[in-house]
Amino acid sequence: MKILIVSDTHRVHKYFDKMLEIEESADLLIHLGDVEGGEYYIEQTAGCPVHMVAGNNDWFTQLPKEKEIRIGNKKALITHGHYYHVSSGYDHIVQE
Repeated sequence: MKILIVSDTHRVHKYFDKMLEIEESADLLIHLGDVEGGEYYIEQTAGCPVHMVAGNNDWFTQLPKEKEIRIGNKKALITHGHYYHVSSGYDHIVQE
């Protein structure tokens, strides 16, 4: 299974598009926030199922702050990271 994980596209899609061009195809795309209104574009362009969460710059979004997803028989918590203060270390998010 090929999973692409991206973050902080900030509605500048040229780098997102380039990444899709380079990678050609994926089974799943995970976007970890700071979409800034580009949700529809990303979902329509990805060519695979997409999971997205809100980032610290996604003020006017319906995206969840975090989401638990299944990848095969594994569970994963996806979040932007700032809710768990990851810039200061990973203790809070590891505990979660």
